Amino acid sequence: NAHFHDARVEGLPEDAGLDFVTSFDCLHDMSHPQAVMRAIRRAIRPDGVWLICDIKARDSYEENVKKNPMATMMYGASVLTCMSSAMSEPHGAGLGTLGFSENVARKMCSEAGFTRFESLDFGHPVNAFHADVHVAQLLLLEHAGELHALEPGDVAWERQPVDDPARRVF
Repeated sequence: NAHFHDARVEGLPEDAGLDFVTSFDCLHDMSHPQAVMRAIRRAIRPDGVWLICDIKARDSYEENVKKNPMATMMYGASVLTCMSSAMSEPHGAGLGTLGFSENVARKMCSEAGFTRFESLDFGHPVNAFHADVHVAQLLLLEHAGELHALEPGDVAWERQPVDDPARRVF
């Protein structure tokens, strides 16, 4: 029951009917990520989940350099690609590769109307994962062809049947 949707081609629905929305490695590249976050909030059900995957960043340049051995390369890529995109429109946010830290994500999500923000530690060396939930809800992920339930913050998978064809996932 999943549908892949390119919001550049067709805007997100504004009927609060989506159950699950994902964004992968894109918010830091957007010139106006806050507008996209508000659009996702309008599109998602009150009990829906937004799974964010973006570059694992710290709050300061010094922290990034100290804790990330790839920081120099990431800042270089950011100047050449990410910032070019993020500043390509007037008043662009200009977050760049290492500008979307957990604290920035938490603040921006709150401003967009999300009421619960949970960081998910999957142990990935480069990417950070966050779940934004309007009301606490189950996070559904596909693994090996089966849907599994994961409460934000959990590390253990549980088998969870999903048999409601009315549930919409974008």
